Amino acid sequence: MMDALGKARLPAAAKGVEFQVCDGYAVLIGDCFADGRSLAFVEASGLAGLALAARAEGKWEILSIWNVVPVWIPKGREEEDFPEYYNIHPKPPENPYKLVDLDGDRVPELLVNFNDDGYSLGYAIIKLSKGEALPKLLDVFSSRYPPQARAGYFLTFRDSKRKSWWGETNYHRWEKGLPVHVATWHDDAYDPENDYWQVTRDDSDIVLRIYHREGFEIKEMIATPKDDGETQKAYATVKVDWKPGQRPSGDDMGGFEEAELYLFEKLTGIPAAAFNDTVNGKPIDEVLPLMKRIRVRVTGSEDAVRKLSQPVEKKRK
Repeated sequence: MMDALGKARLPAAAKGVEFQVCDGYAVLIGDCFADGRSLAFVEASGLAGLALAARAEGKWEILSIWNVVPVWIPKGREEEDFPEYYNIHPKPPENPYKLVDLDGDRVPELLVNFNDDGYSLGYAIIKLSKGEALPKLLDVFSSRYPPQARAGYFLTFRDSKRKSWWGETNYHRWEKGLPVHVATWHDDAYDPENDYWQVTRDDSDIVLRIYHREGFEIKEMIATPKDDGETQKAYATVKVDWKPGQRPSGDDMGGFEEAELYLFEKLTGIPAAAFNDTVNGKPIDEVLPLMKRIRVRVTGSEDAVRKLSQPVEKKRK
C-alpha cells in the first residue's frame, strides 16, 4: 500500500483530484475535501479496508483506516475476471470513489463502493465536518442506488437484494454534521395481489400501510404478541382522479404517480420534491407539476380526513 502511494502523482492542477491505479491499488489523490490538503484514499492491503493518508514534507502519513473494502473492476478487465462479483448489481465501476456534496456545505462527501452481502453494490459515505481535521465513516450507507440530496433531505436506499420483493428509501436531515433519520417509505410487492407502500416516521409510533386497491386503502399497523404478528386497523380510504378537464394526454395510470407523491408528502411531512429522482420510473420533474391537477377524496377517521384532504380552494371573486 505504501509503495503504491509512493508511485501516486499529485494532480498538476491546484485543488485537483484524480483517480489513479498504482501497483493494482485504487487511489483517489488530491485536494479531496477542498481544504487545501494533499490527501489520498487507498485500499489497505492486509487490513481489509480503506486508508486515508496525508502528504507532508514529501512523505505520506496514514491518518485513518476504515473497515470498507473498495469494489471495482479495473479498466480493461471483464466482470468474468472477478467471480466474487458475479451476483453484485449494478456492476462494480472502474472507479470505486465519487465525491459529491450531500449536505450543501460545499465540502464534498466521499462515496466508496463496497460489496453489500454479495448481491448489491453498496455506497459507504465518508464525511469531513467543518472545523474537524479527520473525516468520519457515517453509520448510514446506501445499497444498489447511490445516496441523493433532494430538497434539503439526504436519501439512502435498501432493497431485498436479488429478489425483487421490496425496496425502501430512508430520509434524513443533517444536524451538526450528522444525518438524522426522519422517515422511511417502503414499497412492497412480495404478494402481487396485496402490494403496498408503508410509512414510518421517527416522530410517531404509528405505522401506516397503503394498499393499492380501488382507491388507496390505508391501514394502521398494530403490533401484537410475537406469535400473532401484526393486526390492521382501518385508517382511511383515499380516491384520486383528475379534476374536470385536467387529465393529461397519454395518461394510462389514472394519476398513480401523482397520488404516490401526494400521499408521501401528507403522511411523512416531507416535501414531495424530496421523494426521489423518479416516481414509478418517471422523472419526478415531470410528475410534480401534475399534482395540482388531481382531485382527492378521503373517508375514514377524523385524523385521516384532516391530515389527507386537499386544502379548500378559495373561489375567485
